Amino acid sequence: MRILFLWIALWCGAEREVLADEFHSLFRSPRAQAMGNAFTAVADDEGAIFYNAANLAGNRGFGFKFAALSLDLSNDLISSYTNFQTLFGNIDISSLNKFVGQHYYGRGGVYASLIGPGFGISAIYDLQVGVRLKNTAFPQGTLGAQRTYGTQFAFGIPLLGKGKKKSWDLRFGMAGKVLWRAGGYSGLTLTQILTLDASQLTNKLENYGIGLGVDMGFQLVHDLSPLVTFLAGLSGTDLGDTSFTMGNDPQKSNVTAGVGLRYKAGDVKALLSYDYAHLLDSWDWKNKSHLGLELGFSLLKLELGMNQTYVSYGAGLSLFLVSLMYVHYTEEQSGISGTDPEGRTLAYAAVKFDL
Repeated sequence: MRILFLWIALWCGAEREVLADEFHSLFRSPRAQAMGNAFTAVADDEGAIFYNAANLAGNRGFGFKFAALSLDLSNDLISSYTNFQTLFGNIDISSLNKFVGQHYYGRGGVYASLIGPGFGISAIYDLQVGVRLKNTAFPQGTLGAQRTYGTQFAFGIPLLGKGKKKSWDLRFGMAGKVLWRAGGYSGLTLTQILTLDASQLTNKLENYGIGLGVDMGFQLVHDLSPLVTFLAGLSGTDLGDTSFTMGNDPQKSNVTAGVGLRYKAGDVKALLSYDYAHLLDSWDWKNKSHLGLELGFSLLKLELGMNQTYVSYGAGLSLFLVSLMYVHYTEEQSGISGTDPEGRTLAYAAVKFDL
């Protein structure tokens, strides 16, 4: 109980600031994205390190992923790449109209992770760039270039284990992170837009600041039958915000509650999950809602989800030591659902070893 009271005190004492986007998230599991980002209670892979460390208490084997590569692009960038190239050339008012309302966003990451019984550690490198312009009458927008690298380590332990007459298990987990970050996102005035060039992006990536952060979570596991398990989770990430010494954009804190059902029979596995995120932020309730479904077989996984009322889907394939995944999802960029959606496509590949 002392741990729970300490957690609540940290949250009540933190200054809350609403961000209408997820630019500053550190790690986005491709499985979670395909499942509508509903992963707090059901994360059973290296994603538990970042989504809810308590889930690691249920891990029984070892898993190692080496050189996991992730590429995440907005659909506007994919469909109008040639226009994006000219964005950093000679720009005038008349030529800006083709860019207004478009979401140019790209993100690439390299990850390595090791999980074992009750613990996990991951090394990350993340690079993202974004340009958005609005208002044809008086153009304004957002320019972003951000690079982050570091490590996150986590552990999960059982608080109340299963006994002879108990079919449930309560778990607790914590994670710590050491990060270095350069760059960030900032507003663009009309003058800055008209003088925009690629050097403005690269200049943002030169000055690194260091940040230290803490995550905390709980998970309840209840066996409804030999094949079906009920799961519930509560997770707080970046408690009190993870800030950086050079004033770079922080990792904003987030509290998420989730529930799920897991079915497993031989090589067939199914997950159904729901998350309600950003509990302490004054977002539209639709932006906080996440629903996911996964069907898993020996080599193939299929995912379907609802991320902030937008459909997401994906497919993953495991072949010997290689894991591949394709994901399509949409994310709201404003505080009101349905106002400014951004469609994205994610491709993922990793070399993996499971013991």
